[in-house]
Amino acid sequence: MKSPRKRLNDMIDRHGGVSKVARKVVTPQPSLSRLLNSASMPRHVTMYKIANALGLPETEIASEWSR
Repeated sequence: MKSPRKRLNDMIDRHGGVSKVARKVVTPQPSLSRLLNSASMPRHVTMYKIANALGLPETEIASEWSR
């Protein structure tokens, strides 16, 4: 079974990769990469921006960190 972060990384890859999603989120690509590779939970507003960039409900993104 894939880890929650791996599933989120897979979603980001399906949407064009970290660079493309970072542009949609309006955050530097290195910052988004660090967030995806970090053990800490992102801020609520960041999860909201990622969800919007991926066209997903925020609850789906938030659930990736709460598993």
